[in-house]
Formats: sequence, C-alpha cells, structure tokens
Amino acid sequence: MHAKAAANAEIDQFRREIAAAILSEIEGLSVREAEALTGLRPITISRLRRGLAREFALEGLIGAAMKLGLPVKIHIGKRPPPKRKDGREGTRRPKKTRADQIL
Repeated sequence: MHAKAAANAEIDQFRREIAAAILSEIEGLSVREAEALTGLRPITISRLRRGLAREFALEGLIGAAMKLGLPVKIHIGKRPPPKRKDGREGTRRPKKTRADQIL
C-alpha cells in the first residue's frame, strides 16, 4: 500500500509543478486571455489559480503547458536493483583487470 501512496504523491507533485509553470505563464492575464492561450476552460483556470491542481488530469495540464510553448519532457529511468535481504549487499569483489592478472 505504501508504494501506491508514494506513486500518488509523485503524481500530485508533477501536477503541482506543471500547474505552477502554467500559472507563471498566464500571470497578469484575464481568464479569457488565458483561455485563448491554453485551451483550458475558464473554470479550470480559476481552479488552478486557487491551487486546486489535484483535481486535473496530467494529460490536460501537459496539453495546456504545450499550447503555451513550454518545453515538456517525460523521462522514465531504470528501476534500481532490488536490495538484498541477507546482508550481503556490496560484498562482491571487484573484477580483476588485465593488469591485475599479470602481477
């Protein structure tokens, strides 16, 4: 259950970051002007300005950011190797190099 909560927390963080980027771009604009630039409905813009980004799908926020011309990159890295539970993590000897074999 903890993994799911951690994943949800990360997704919420992504939403907040994207919403902050959108808000910085539309700062000082009227709702109607922001609507024309982002493609978001006025109620959505109003909710974003009130800090309610959690209610929105990532796809919609990413689409609005892209319409504003913000660069959006998604990077998925490799999963870290599983940790050993028998206490032997990091106990492997380093591989011998060719120089070590000559000596």
